[in-house]
Amino acid sequence: MLSAHQTVYGVVLRKHRLLAYPVSFVTRYLRLSRPHQLHDTDNAQKMSLSEEKIISQFISMLKHEESDVLCSLILKSIYAFMRDWTRIILKNHLSLDRTNSCFDTALTLIKEIINSKPLKEKIKFLTKVIIIKAKNH
Repeated sequence: MLSAHQTVYGVVLRKHRLLAYPVSFVTRYLRLSRPHQLHDTDNAQKMSLSEEKIISQFISMLKHEESDVLCSLILKSIYAFMRDWTRIILKNHLSLDRTNSCFDTALTLIKEIINSKPLKEKIKFLTKVIIIKAKNH
């Protein structure tokens, strides 16, 4: 545990003033839902396409990256976006164009990340993947 003097601080720009807050506050602040943001709209298809585009960009970054540390970070990011994407697809009953999608490629890449997760999280994620694959075969 960090002492009061060692606390890590984040910075938030608010109404032209820089404010320093503990990182946990900054994380919660950044996740707040604000009007006119993509995740705040009802357009689930747009959200799904956005997640897919970000994942495909991470995949292309991974192909050109040589650093093991950065590759690991990119793979963890792909996993995080895949979790969000699978949730969006299932929650909104969307179909997936598997011919043009990076879904299967991303799953192949993050296999080790999935296996390193706790059993409950692994089962939850893989169940969503199985349902999506069954609906879109």
